[in-house]
Amino acid sequence: MSQKHPPPFFHGMWAASVREDLRIEGDITVLMQNLRNFTAQFELLRQVGVPV
Repeated sequence: MSQKHPPPFFHGMWAASVREDLRIEGDITVLMQNLRNFTAQFELLRQVGVPV
């Protein structure tokens, strides 16, 4: 379940990307074009407490 205040390196996609167990692969251009949507989705999931 997501947490309102997650521990360090688990609070966002970019923070998690510095960990060795997360890789961002594929077309980074598409990710960057939709980054705002991904970030908003993660924030909504954190607010409503939906299991991820």
